[in-house]
Amino acid sequence: MEKYKVLLVEDDPLASQLIEIFINNSGRYTLEKSINSASMVGVYLIKNKIDLILMDVCTAFNANGLDAVEKIKKDYPDIKIIIIGATISLTNIFSNISRSHHVSNIRRNSTLAF
Repeated sequence: MEKYKVLLVEDDPLASQLIEIFINNSGRYTLEKSINSASMVGVYLIKNKIDLILMDVCTAFNANGLDAVEKIKKDYPDIKIIIIGATISLTNIFSNISRSHHVSNIRRNSTLAF
């Protein structure tokens, strides 16, 4: 079975480490790269094929994960994106998401997949 290639975008070192452990032990996913800022995602995707992005809402260098999602989905519509964050609210996310996005999954822990 081919594993899904995952890009993790998370600026909190502890959260990043825990998510990396989960991904590496999952058996279904392979962590291709972990970066701390949404501002670097576009550059990474130019040369690397990714199936799934785990995107924090607030990342390093004041880069907004929700803004990055809009650009990523425009340039790479087949990549699935899950928004992650400890203090995000669904109200804030929905107010920032363009109507052009299709919300395919909403979970109780405030995780959204596009």
